[in-house]
Amino acid sequence: MHSVSMGMIIAGFLGALCVGALGHRLGWLTMDGAIAAAVVGGCIFGFAGWQGTVILLLFFVSSSLLSRLNREEAEGADCEARKPKPRNARQVLANGGVAALAAAWLAIVEAQAGVLGWEASGALGASGALGVWPKVALAGALAAATADTWATEIGCWAKGVPRSALTARIVEPGESGGMTAYGTFAGLVGAAMIGTAAAWVWDDLGISHAMAIEVAGFAGMWFDSLLGAGVQYKAYCAACGRTIEDPKHKHPVQRARGWRFVDNDVVNFAATLAGAAMALLGLQSF
Repeated sequence: MHSVSMGMIIAGFLGALCVGALGHRLGWLTMDGAIAAAVVGGCIFGFAGWQGTVILLLFFVSSSLLSRLNREEAEGADCEARKPKPRNARQVLANGGVAALAAAWLAIVEAQAGVLGWEASGALGASGALGVWPKVALAGALAAATADTWATEIGCWAKGVPRSALTARIVEPGESGGMTAYGTFAGLVGAAMIGTAAAWVWDDLGISHAMAIEVAGFAGMWFDSLLGAGVQYKAYCAACGRTIEDPKHKHPVQRARGWRFVDNDVVNFAATLAGAAMALLGLQSF
C-alpha cells in the first residue's frame, strides 16, 4: 500500500509531463497526444504510485518501440499499422483512459481505508480485497492494450496472412479485425508481461492474479478484433486502392460496412474496458 498525498500527485503529473514531452520529441506522440499522456500518466503516477507507473511504462515504451520495427521498410509498406505514426490524444485516451480511472479508484479505496481504519482493523482495506480490485482492473486494461498493440505490430512485421476474427476470411494487411498466428502469439506474450509485472510490483497480487490479468488481456485483444471485424467503420477507396477506416478520408469512398462513429479509438477504448472488466471477473476463477 502507498499513501496518496498532494505532493505525490503533483510529482506524478510533473513526471508524466516530462515523459509526454520526451515522447513528443522522439516522435512517439503528437502535441495533443503528449498533453493527454501527461493527464493519463499523471493519474496513474500520482494515484497508483511507482507500481502503476512501471506497468504503464511497460505498455507505452514497448508499444512505441515495436511501432518502429523495420522502420525503413515500413515507409513504403502497404501495412498501415507498420508505418510509424505518433499517437494523438484520442489514441492515448483510448488506450490509457480506463487505466487512469482505475488508478483514481485505487486512490479512493486507499483514502477510505485510512479514514475508516480498515487496514488497522484487518477488514477489507487497501491491502485487502477492495484494494486488489482496482489494481487488477488497471493491469487488465493495460494488458488488453498491450496485447492488441503487440499483435498488430508484430503480426504486420512478421508478414503473416491476416484473417478476419469474425469470418476467418483473408483481409488486407493492417486492416482492423485481422489476426495472424504471429500476432496472436505476440498478444499473448504482451498480456503475460503485464500480468507478471503486476504480480511483481504489488505485494498483494500473486500468480492467480497474474493469470487473471493475462487471460483478460488476451480476451480483450480478441474482443478488439471482433469489434474491428464486425462494427468498425470501413470503406473502399478506389484512389488509394485499399480499405480505409477513417470516416474523414480525403478521397471519395464506397462504404463497405460498420458504423461511422465506431473508429479504431472507440474499439480500443471498448477493448481496454473489457480487459479491466474481465480481469475483475477472473478474480472469481483463479
